[in-house]
Amino acid sequence: LLKDVFGINYQETVSLTPGPWGKTIYDPNNVPRERAFVRIEKRRLKKLMAPAVFFGANYTKVKTMAGCAVLASTVNLKERETLFPGEVLNRAMPESPAITCHRFGKGKAVYVSAEAGRGFLQWPHPEARRLLENILGLGQPAITVRAPKQVEITAFRHKGGALAVHLVNLPWASNRPPVTATAIPVIDEIVPVSGIQVQIKQAGRCRVSLPLSREKPSVTRTGSTLIVTLPSLKYHQVVWIELV
Repeated sequence: LLKDVFGINYQETVSLTPGPWGKTIYDPNNVPRERAFVRIEKRRLKKLMAPAVFFGANYTKVKTMAGCAVLASTVNLKERETLFPGEVLNRAMPESPAITCHRFGKGKAVYVSAEAGRGFLQWPHPEARRLLENILGLGQPAITVRAPKQVEITAFRHKGGALAVHLVNLPWASNRPPVTATAIPVIDEIVPVSGIQVQIKQAGRCRVSLPLSREKPSVTRTGSTLIVTLPSLKYHQVVWIELV
């Protein structure tokens, strides 16, 4: 039903053979028999991350329509080959498009064939997160935060036009152990983060404040982009932008 949006035709879903989900993927002897590698094809993405990403999750096979670009392909490798064999990976025939980008209306629609949520939950590989981060960047988001990956960000537009950007210092967001969610250890201590930059595409005059800590942020502009630098983030901070 969404083929016009994504520019693809669904073919089938591939269910992976259950593997040793609680073990690390870096040991080739503990990798499931079926291994879906997402090989990066787009040159721009290749410069930002590793050439391949492994998802321990089901994935779909699709066919692209006219005007749909393939950013990455799904390739399957034999069981006993090394985890990231450069030459073997490069010459492997693509099984199906893994990530596609299609212009629709005034925006872009990106399709990811793998169950990215399950893939990161079962196999918390850093490249899986980096891949999703770079894909989101293709859409030129209105808010960009330069901070360690342990900082989680949400934003809300309030009545009257005020914007609230919430930042939470959550170490386990980056330090993910390869275990089930119920086994995540309790955090004993949180180290404050300094120098976080929040970049917001905000035209017009506005007032910026940090209502939770009452500290004074550093505010500069580059064209229509507002750059807010926080003194520090211990637990939770809110950047409040109010039009004047």
